[in-house]
Order: sequence, then structure tokens, then C-alpha cells
Amino acid sequence: MKSFFTFFLLSLFQISAFAQIEDHWPEICENVTFTYNLNEGVDNPLEDTLTVEILNIGSDTIFNYCDAYTTPSSGVTLVGNENCYPQLIPNATKLITIVVMYADTTINCFDLDFKIKNGDPLAPNSDNEYCFESTQFCKNTPLSVEEINRENMTYASTYYDLLGRVKRQPLTKGFYIEQRVYEDGYESLDKVYINP
Repeated sequence: MKSFFTFFLLSLFQISAFAQIEDHWPEICENVTFTYNLNEGVDNPLEDTLTVEILNIGSDTIFNYCDAYTTPSSGVTLVGNENCYPQLIPNATKLITIVVMYADTTINCFDLDFKIKNGDPLAPNSDNEYCFESTQFCKNTPLSVEEINRENMTYASTYYDLLGRVKRQPLTKGFYIEQRVYEDGYESLDKVYINP
């Protein structure tokens, strides 16, 4: 009977922005960074959680800003509340949480258009002042490797002591390293305890 091993690369990964932040807000965009963290849904493969960390790397406080996000990817819906905030002081971060919903399990990648914008209603050009970045996310797809069932396959064993010296049988009581070479050429090493 054949069994399958599935190796999950990482279900939690962090991506720093690959794209340059588009600067449409003078003296603000060069002082912010966006860092993304996609946490894949373990219980529900149709739902992930994305956090965006906004960091003020400048020396001045950013006043009255709002977050906004969309996706142009079909079959993907972003759920969350776009909010406005009174300030982001230097070296401080703001975490934005977005739930990513997929229409079906065949969707592995999506694009995120994320921006912070001027939230000051009294500013004359506030609708046109923003920092924008477009980033693509791809889920970690499992790698499936077929394992050969060697349960009934013949093999040759060689025993080594813990210093790596070959030991002849019969073995005395103690720990050994057993090297198995199967008929198909596969080799395995195991630490074993022998108690004759």
C-alpha cells in the first residue's frame, strides 16, 4: 500500500513589500513602510488572515491618515474595516487586519492594492494625497511526495557504535546506529537500543 507524505513549507510567512511605494503624498510616503504577513487558514482553506504593518520611519508624526485596500483578483474578497486614525508617531506601527476569502480552493494567488491616504477633511487636496503599493501573495502549496512502502522489502543492516566504528554481530547491550540498505537502494539510519 502506498502512502503519501505532505510537506508544508510554512503556513505563516512574512513578506516585506517588493514594490516601491508610489508617492502621491509629499513628505509622507518616503517615511512609511508596509510589511505584510499572510496567515493561511488551517481550519478553513477558503479563508486566510492578512495583516499589514504600517511603520513610520520618519522623524515627524503623520496626522489624520486612513487605510484603504482592494483586490483586482477575481474570486477573492477582502473583508475588514477601512479606518482613519488621528496620528502615527515616529517609529510607531499600526496593524491592519484583513480577512481574505477565496471562492474556491483552486485560487492560490491574489493581488492586494493597499494605500494610506490623507484623512484630513480640511486639507484642500486630501483625496489625491496617498501612498500606494500593489503586492501579490501566493499561498504555500503543499508538496506531495509519493513514499514507497518498504515494510516488506528486504534490506541489509550494518551496525555502528556511537563513535562510528563498524560492529559485528552478535552485538552486546547498548546503543547503536543501524544503517539499512534496501533492495531498491534506499538507505536509512536509525539509532537503536540492543538488549540481547
